[in-house]
Amino acid sequence: MRLQASRLVALGLLVPLLGAAPAETVATSNFSETLTLLHDGRFDAAESHLPRSSDLSTSFLDAFVYYWRLLYDDKNAALQAAFDTRLTRTISLAQGRLEKNAKDSEAALLGGTAHMLRGQLLGRQKKAMAAANEAKRGRRLLLQTKDPDALFGLGSYNYSIDQLQGAARSLRAVMGIPGGDREEGLRQLERVAREGKHFRLEARLLLMSLYAGKREHQLDLAWRQAERLVQEHGDSAVALDAAARTALLLGRADRAAAWLDRGLKEGASADSEVTSTLRLQRARSELARFRPDKALEWLAPLLANPSLLPAGQRDDLQDTAAAARALPPGPADDDAALKLARERPDDPVAALLAGRVLVLAGRAEEALPLLTRAERSGRIPDPWLGPSRLLAGQAADLLGQRTAALDWYRKALESPEWVGKEAPRRWMARPYRGDASS
Repeated sequence: MRLQASRLVALGLLVPLLGAAPAETVATSNFSETLTLLHDGRFDAAESHLPRSSDLSTSFLDAFVYYWRLLYDDKNAALQAAFDTRLTRTISLAQGRLEKNAKDSEAALLGGTAHMLRGQLLGRQKKAMAAANEAKRGRRLLLQTKDPDALFGLGSYNYSIDQLQGAARSLRAVMGIPGGDREEGLRQLERVAREGKHFRLEARLLLMSLYAGKREHQLDLAWRQAERLVQEHGDSAVALDAAARTALLLGRADRAAAWLDRGLKEGASADSEVTSTLRLQRARSELARFRPDKALEWLAPLLANPSLLPAGQRDDLQDTAAAARALPPGPADDDAALKLARERPDDPVAALLAGRVLVLAGRAEEALPLLTRAERSGRIPDPWLGPSRLLAGQAADLLGQRTAALDWYRKALESPEWVGKEAPRRWMARPYRGDASS
């Protein structure tokens, strides 16, 4: 398997504020090899790979291992403490080199990046003033280089600072923290995604997360970034995991399942927290495909040994299992779903499952009456209310009934929590025209 740079962002992801050291000044081979191990989800191997030395790049990479561990277990206090200790050491080493040579580009980049990452960590710990000071110091150092990879940290800074609201914005002004620029930040991140030597994948992943987030809600752009992420870094398990999460969020469960299957294949040697997370997401994709029986099959090893998952994901495991157990098993295939609806004309779940098959096949005239009947029954299980209404909206859009489609999408947004909860917003922004338009 070709090793490449990658990162995870989820749904509950950390927002990376990192730069990278230029190839001319860092021990490129060791730096790249360590990154690729991390991006393949092999955190233990990456830590073991580091030489036992006190040089700056090794110290930075040692801290970066814990950055990646936290991406999968972000509330783990022990990991946070280890990360902070290593970042502080990296900052100290960078300061020592800059005192000897103020134009030391590697020290500026790695030290600036460590400041940014520490600011991010402190921000998550609700230490606003300390976080702001770290970000300010990081920005000052990262501005000393023109290497495209440094724009990852600067782009993240520009976007994040520009998005501050209320008291946080006032605090920035009082503390003299330089302002940000959303559009410039996004342009900088896009440049890294195209031209970066080390962090192209991270920039693509961050762009995907930002566009899918509550502030942007540009879901077509989020989907485009997810597709690019897979096109450019499709041999990285954690990249496939992240793209699949976005696919699930946008109601593309079939695509999510395919990407997760690929991720499990590419990540066969990944650490257990990565492979178990992929398995949990694979179960969620089956739940979104109306196959709770298949979801339980994926969950079985995790339910037998929940410690395989990071602690922060174990509640999701139990919630997914509870939802799957409460739902009826789905038909084995599309033909079986259509047959079931014919045999059970008064069964709203059978009508829903057949309606899904028909919508995906573009047979909206047949699908919409079934989905309408299912809705009117009042007997659709809560986890499937949102998906049922989304499908009805898509059928209405295919029939050119835009007003009715918008009404269905609004109802879908009001439904109980479900995996593809952002999908209705996407089709409220423009009409659904079939899978090819997705």
